Amino acid sequence: MKAFTMYPESFVSVNNMLADILVEGVALKYWQSGIVMFSMNNWCGWTSNAKVITKDTTKELVSKEYILQALSEYADREGIKLLSSN
Repeated sequence: MKAFTMYPESFVSVNNMLADILVEGVALKYWQSGIVMFSMNNWCGWTSNAKVITKDTTKELVSKEYILQALSEYADREGIKLLSSN
């Protein structure tokens, strides 16, 4: 169940349905939680460890002149006439 070649968008739906069935089975005590965790790891590629994704979210301050220049260049490329701010 690693991939659906004809309908790849169906893979997500089937994966979610499978997960719901397995979790409900554990909640109703039809299956042991260890076996369900093993199945979810193998069938769905899930892990029990959280993956921490770090990315740089700092924002760079820019000057008013830089913004006006970038806006002017964009307007020139797109053929937009800007009104003067004076």
